[in-house]
Amino acid sequence: MRRLIRTYCWLVPGIIMLLSACDDPRQEAMQVKSRPLRIVEPVHPPKDSSLDRIASYLCGEKPAPDVENLPEKNWETFSEKVDASWQELEKARLSVMDEWVSDYFTHQIRDSLPVFYPFSGPDFLHAFHLFPEAKDYILLAKEEIGKIPDFADLSAEENMQYLNYVNFFLRDIYKRSYFITGRMQQDIGEGEFEGIMPVFYVFLHQTDHEILQVEYLKIDSSARARILTDSVWSGTEQGQAVRFTIRKKHADSPDVKSLTYLYCDISNEGFRNMPEIKRWLSRLDTCNTFVKSASYLMHYRTFSDIRNLVLNKSDAVFQDDTGIPFRHFDSKHWNITLFGAYQRPISDFGPYLMQHDLAAAFNDTSYQQRELPFSIGYHWTDRKQNYMLARKRLSDK
Repeated sequence: MRRLIRTYCWLVPGIIMLLSACDDPRQEAMQVKSRPLRIVEPVHPPKDSSLDRIASYLCGEKPAPDVENLPEKNWETFSEKVDASWQELEKARLSVMDEWVSDYFTHQIRDSLPVFYPFSGPDFLHAFHLFPEAKDYILLAKEEIGKIPDFADLSAEENMQYLNYVNFFLRDIYKRSYFITGRMQQDIGEGEFEGIMPVFYVFLHQTDHEILQVEYLKIDSSARARILTDSVWSGTEQGQAVRFTIRKKHADSPDVKSLTYLYCDISNEGFRNMPEIKRWLSRLDTCNTFVKSASYLMHYRTFSDIRNLVLNKSDAVFQDDTGIPFRHFDSKHWNITLFGAYQRPISDFGPYLMQHDLAAAFNDTSYQQRELPFSIGYHWTDRKQNYMLARKRLSDK
């Protein structure tokens, strides 16, 4: 087994807690605790073993039984390439993260809360390694979901092209730890596959999860998640979502949990165009929020709605400087711990995004500060990353 196996897995499939919307965000936060509701009641669906076979195939572990005439040499080359990439990734980054999370991070947060990850792309990988004990993962981004092809309908050559392209799609995760939006859009639009669906299969397999069920959802006009049948699923419409019901393969208590990805535009304009998305998100239960490599979007007024939602809903926020500006975390309401070292944004972004108050905080001994033993984010070349853990004070929960 190539994967680093953790035995963390906690009860609950379900997915996203829903409540009635209210006008007062603080009042809504109080209602979250008293009347949690779920879109779908917890169930233990029968396992669909074909889903794990797809994941294993995409990861180069064994050919799909219904794929014929796959060249053995080509398959071995692909499998060895994938294996080498993941071994290096585990050694250089993931194993270090796992140790840090186990020794420190999980003790600082309510680690079984749902994980909310806006601007995520399909990056379940880092969300899981940082929050391995979460019950549910909710990812949001503006990349189409797409579909998994029927590999039996593809020729042997087409199968190998598809497999290699999925691995090529992960090149920036291997090297930098984040997806580059422009490359993703180009890969999806011009590549061998449409949408990011296969990446979830890869990440679930590589984090040692088995996939029990995959469901397709649509946020309807009443802001409810409606299950779609395969016949009406496109994977290319905003407001559509995919939900994986999963569990750890080798956990002592392999309890069911969920991963949900929603394809949507979470700018203010996007919310105006599809208000049902904002209403649906406003009903999220209290969560831990993770933000990285987010292009500083929540620094702009055009993304103030998602910024305010994160501040209202989060019990804790773990983010780099590309997330919510430091000035929005009033020390009267948030406990702040700083990690790593702060420096100006990389040259891809303007100097006006420099946060002088955050730089000053890193030089202020009144803030708790700790080293960051791993590198995930834009400063991957010099590894001078900065992160912040903001925990809401008890009086504000």
